[in-house]
Amino acid sequence: MQRQSGGNNRTALRMVLFFIIVGTLPLYVLGVGLWLFAPGGDAAPTPAETAGPTWTPLGGDVTRTPSVTPSMTIVRTPTPISTVGPTPFQFVPATRQATLPPTRVLLPTDTIAPTLTGDVRDDDQDGILNVNDRCPNDSGPLSSQGCPVDSDSDGLTDDRDNCPAQAGPQANSGCPLPDSDGDGVPDASDRCPNQAGTAANGGCPADSDADGVPDNTDQCPAQAGLPALNGCPDADSDGIPDASDTCDAVRNITSGCPPPDGDGDGIPDASDGCPAQAGTAANNGCPAPVDSDGDSVPDASDGCPAEAGSPANNGCPLPVDSDGDGVPDASDTCPAQAGTAANNGCP
Repeated sequence: MQRQSGGNNRTALRMVLFFIIVGTLPLYVLGVGLWLFAPGGDAAPTPAETAGPTWTPLGGDVTRTPSVTPSMTIVRTPTPISTVGPTPFQFVPATRQATLPPTRVLLPTDTIAPTLTGDVRDDDQDGILNVNDRCPNDSGPLSSQGCPVDSDSDGLTDDRDNCPAQAGPQANSGCPLPDSDGDGVPDASDRCPNQAGTAANGGCPADSDADGVPDNTDQCPAQAGLPALNGCPDADSDGIPDASDTCDAVRNITSGCPPPDGDGDGIPDASDGCPAQAGTAANNGCPAPVDSDGDSVPDASDGCPAEAGSPANNGCPLPVDSDGDGVPDASDTCPAQAGTAANNGCP
């Protein structure tokens, strides 16, 4: 029973809403019609051009150009239709934007209209008129008076330069040629591509004294010298640079000067057995001993200094030994027969 009562109530409510919608539909139609056909108002009249009389000023024969009063047109701005429709029993009339009547500007009757004259061309389209453009056919900024910029001054403008911040030849598109040692001489022309030098020296370091040692490493750049001595000379060839050699005319490898040699025999006193007597190196700086008989046994130790002999016999001649048994004939009992010394030369 309750379920049947609830269904009846819903049906009655639906019927009421239906009749409300049907009853308000004509109002919607009327509102749309009024909005579409609403009058837009009258536009203000457009003033017409008025030409004044022609006159000639004092002191000249200038004919006045008529002044033209500009006309104004009223622009009507429609209000867009809202995407949200009015609610039932509500009507929103169309809204029109109020416009003000045009303001008329009256020029004095003796005003001469200006006339534009002069060359207004801009052939390179860089925004600078030809009359003010130093390069009217090449586009450039105002800062350079209309001419293209060449930041590195290599003859190629930045727009054609692949290296606009580094000067380079045109053949290399404005970029510098390879220069490994950074001396300004390209590697292709540099005789010393890995050593910084000068252009005058073909890219090699300068060598003022022409000794083969560059000035930048030559300790004596104004004097030709030896590479082993860093470019310094060595007059006596003792391995000591002249600047450090006290005796640069005498060869000595220790201090540059020879050690003392009192007897002048070429043997330093420190090694000379006879520093006060000139001698020979074979005799440790002492004079050679006197050997009157020339048997290589000095007279001082020669038993027979006037007779050549054998060192084994103290410089004396060996005795006669006819049988060669080592026993001189004078002591040999059997000088014609070889024997032994124990048997006095006999067998």
